[in-house]
Amino acid sequence: MKVQATTKQMAMAMVYLQLTLLTVSHLLVLMQTLTVLIYSLVMVKVKEPKFGRCQQNMTLTMSMLL
Repeated sequence: MKVQATTKQMAMAMVYLQLTLLTVSHLLVLMQTLTVLIYSLVMVKVKEPKFGRCQQNMTLTMSMLL
């Protein structure tokens, strides 16, 4: 059985692929933004003198993940 795709079907497939890639791209940007926000919050907490070495280690780990 031979299956042939029409030009319209090929165009629709390309549109779906582009939308999927765009969605993935936006999700990656969102994840990066959240990571930076979390990192910033951790940095603020570490700068307070009442926090100890544990927070500094967490900050170092976060900076390595970036």
